[in-house]
Amino acid sequence: MWLDELKIAVANDDAEAIAALANEAPSKFYSLEDALQAKELLGAAINLIQENKAKLGKELEKLKNVKKYMAS
Repeated sequence: MWLDELKIAVANDDAEAIAALANEAPSKFYSLEDALQAKELLGAAINLIQENKAKLGKELEKLKNVKKYMAS
């Protein structure tokens, strides 16, 4: 169940759902395969969040430049 929800959150690039699921991560997995899938999905989730953070940083920088231009 948790693993399926994580798959959906990663596929939908849903940072809020990923964060919520990361906080609810099970302490034990039923199989090694499940644990490995969770590891891969959490790695992908981290990459997605880092990419989103970088994009947001670029957009923020553009807005700052526009603000400077408008102020001058």
